[in-house]
Amino acid sequence: RAGVLAAPRSRHGPAPAELAAGLTIFVGGFDLTAAHDVCGASPLDLQQLVARSMLSWLPAGRLEMHELIRQHAAARLGRTRRDELIAVHSNHFLARLIDGLETFVGSDPAALITSLDADFDNIVAAWNTAIVTGDEASRAAMAGARQTLAEFAIATGRDVEVAELFDRASPLGTDLFTAAMYAGHIRVSWHRDPPERITELYEQAAALLPGSTPEEAECRVHLVNDYCRLHTENTGERELALELVDRTRPDADLLEGVHGDRRHHAILDMTVARLAISSGDFDAALDYYDRAIDVFEQVGDAMRASDCVAMVAAAHAEQYQ
Repeated sequence: RAGVLAAPRSRHGPAPAELAAGLTIFVGGFDLTAAHDVCGASPLDLQQLVARSMLSWLPAGRLEMHELIRQHAAARLGRTRRDELIAVHSNHFLARLIDGLETFVGSDPAALITSLDADFDNIVAAWNTAIVTGDEASRAAMAGARQTLAEFAIATGRDVEVAELFDRASPLGTDLFTAAMYAGHIRVSWHRDPPERITELYEQAAALLPGSTPEEAECRVHLVNDYCRLHTENTGERELALELVDRTRPDADLLEGVHGDRRHHAILDMTVARLAISSGDFDAALDYYDRAIDVFEQVGDAMRASDCVAMVAAAHAEQYQ
C-alpha cells in the first residue's frame, strides 16, 4: 500500500499521495464536483487513483476510498492542510444546501434529494464544522441552509437527525439565528415531538424576534405557518392559530414591500386553509388555497403550489365522502 500511495506525480494534477490524503476529508463517498471543489481534483486525477486501486466507483458517478487506504492516506495529511480542507469541505456542502433551495422551490427536487441523501454524512460533518467554527460567516451559512435542510429532512424521513442538527446549532450567535434554528426544529418535528415541546420552542423563538426587520418578519411568517400545523384538533386551538396568523399579516405586508410580491401572504393563506379544513369549512379552505396557488404560480414557487393543489384534492375528497 505504501508503494501505491507513493506513485509518481501525474503530469497536470497533484501527486496521487497528496490527492489521496486530501480526499480523506470526505465522510463516506463523494462526487466529482465535490472532489474538484474541495480538493482540486480533475476527473483524470480521480481515474488515475481508481486505476491504482486507491478509489472505487459507486453508482451515480460517486467514488469512495477503502477504509485501509483512507487510514494510511490520512496519516499523510498535515494539520494545517487538514484544517484548510475541513473549512473548504464545510463551505462546499453548506453552499450546496443554500443553492438547493431554488431547486426545491422552483422545480422537481427529486434528483437533488437523492444527491443530498447520498452526501448526508458529509452534510452532517459540514454542519458540525460550522458549529465548531462558530463565526459570523458560519452562522450565516447555517441560517441560509436551514430551509433546504428542513425540506430535505421532510422528504427523506431524516427529521430526527436534522432536528438534532438544528438543536446543536441553536445556542450560537444572535437571537435571530437561534430563533431560526428553533423554527427549523419545529418545521421538521411538529408532527413527532410532544405538542408541549413544540409550543415551548415556538414561544422561545417568538420572544427572540421582537423587532420588525425583514429577516425577523420572514422568520415569524414561517414560524407561525409551521407552528399552526398543531392547531387543527379543537376549536379553541384553531382560534388561537387564527389570531397568530392575523398578528403576522403585518410581517407579510412588510415583506411584500421588500420583495414586490405576496408570497408570504400566500404562506399564511395556506395556514388559514388548513385550519378551515380541520373545522369542516371546505369552501373557505378552497378559496384560500386558490388565492395561494395563484401567488405561488406567479412567483415560480412550484413546491408550494403543488402542495396547495394536493391539499385541494384532499379537501374535495373529504368534502364528498
